[in-house]
Amino acid sequence: MVSTKRASLMKNYFILVVAVITIVLKILGFWDKIDIYVHNNLPTTHAIYLQVFTETASVFISLITLALIMFFLSYRKRKVDINSVLELLIGFAVTNLIIVLLKLAFGLPRPSKITASLIPSIVSSIDVYSFPSGHAGRAGYLAGLIERVTNRSILKIIGVTYAILICMSRLLLGYHWLSDVIAGVLIGYYVGLSFYIPKKLINRFTAVFKGTKRTI
Repeated sequence: MVSTKRASLMKNYFILVVAVITIVLKILGFWDKIDIYVHNNLPTTHAIYLQVFTETASVFISLITLALIMFFLSYRKRKVDINSVLELLIGFAVTNLIIVLLKLAFGLPRPSKITASLIPSIVSSIDVYSFPSGHAGRAGYLAGLIERVTNRSILKIIGVTYAILICMSRLLLGYHWLSDVIAGVLIGYYVGLSFYIPKKLINRFTAVFKGTKRTI
C-alpha cells in the first residue's frame, strides 16, 4: 500500500516537472522551430466532425462530463459526497485559472484565426491566445481525474485516449501549436491526478454554508 502511494506521488511529481520544463523551454524559445515544423507539415482541416469533437472539451461540455463523473461517484457510494463534489469542481476551476493566467502572461498568437468554429461562443471570441491550450488542459484534467477515482484500466485508457485525441484535433484544426497542447494536457492531467482539499477545510466550508443558510 505504501509503495503504491509512493509510486503515485512519484508519477505526479514527474508530470509536474515535465510540465514546468515544457513552460520554461517555451520561454527560452526551444519550441519555436518545432512548433512551426509540425504546423507546416501537419494537414490542416476544418472538418465538421473534428469541430464537433473538439468542442467536447469546451468549458460547458466538460462541466457536463464532470457532472456525470460526480453522479458515478455518488451512485457508487450510494450518497452524494460533498467532499468529492467540491474537490472535482475546484480542481476544474484551478485548471482553467492556471491556463488563463499563462495565456495572459505569454500572450502568444495562435497559428491561425478561429474563423470556422462550429460553435461560436463568448469564450472563443476573446480567447485569442494560444499557450497553453485550454481544451487540452480540460481533457487532461478529466483524464487525470478518471485515473484517480477508478481502478478500471479500460476507463483510464479511455480517459488518456480522449485527451490525446483532443490534442490532435486542436492541431489538425490549426487552432494550436504542438507546445500549446503538450503544456495544456500536462497541466490538466497533473491537477486531475493530484488536486486535494483537506477534509477539515471542506467541513469548515460546509459548516459555514449551512450556518448562513439557516440564518437566511
